[in-house]
Amino acid sequence: MATLVETKPVSLERSIVILKELLAEHAAYRSRGYQHAKTEERSVTLFDSLQNRYALVDLGWFDKKHSCKTVILAELLDGKLWIQQDDTEEGIADELVKTGIDSQHIVLGYRPEEMRSLTGFAVK
Repeated sequence: MATLVETKPVSLERSIVILKELLAEHAAYRSRGYQHAKTEERSVTLFDSLQNRYALVDLGWFDKKHSCKTVILAELLDGKLWIQQDDTEEGIADELVKTGIDSQHIVLGYRPEEMRSLTGFAVK
């Protein structure tokens, strides 16, 4: 989605701004799809700057059933962005890298620790 590429190293503060922008873009895109499908579902962002947690959640009603699904969950832990959940097609981590964020500042927390060294992202 995002095509912005930073020319200098991206600070942690700037990484959070970029993450929030990407989550907002995803929420808008997904919500438009739900509107087009004429469902009572929508995508919302949740930003908790005090605890450094950022999420994209799909919620609403479909076929007379309520649903609430975490699509993306990211946390700032030990100076790195930890992606704890990612149910997107391209992957939010790859999108973050395309904006100039160093892949070694991103941890795929949903991958087993022994597999993280194979991902191209930070291990811890």
